[in-house]
Amino acid sequence: MAKEKELHDKQEEYYSALAQAAEMAKREKDEAEVTEKKNASLRNILKQQIMENELKHRAEEQEKFKEGKEMKAKMDAELIKLETFREKMVSDMKSKGINDKYFGEMMTIDIKKLLMK
Repeated sequence: MAKEKELHDKQEEYYSALAQAAEMAKREKDEAEVTEKKNASLRNILKQQIMENELKHRAEEQEKFKEGKEMKAKMDAELIKLETFREKMVSDMKSKGINDKYFGEMMTIDIKKLLMK
């Protein structure tokens, strides 16, 4: 009878250990799932932030390029205006009979170079 009780106790201990191991495995599995969900959520948030930052950076670059194009258009318009003015002054000087050596420098000056300074 003592052997039967001892055998019964060992079986109970064995099944109890199995139940505890199964419970621990389930708890670890649940914790791993929760951790994976948190990590997936964080990855999604980071991806969203990266995408937003890229869009913002692209918009800033486009704005910068837009400003550059506007400045170039203004410089081109100013250059045309100054060259037209120079040509008019030279033709007026020629029509008045002024010697070429007085407006020669005006014709050789690089207006574009002066605008860039």
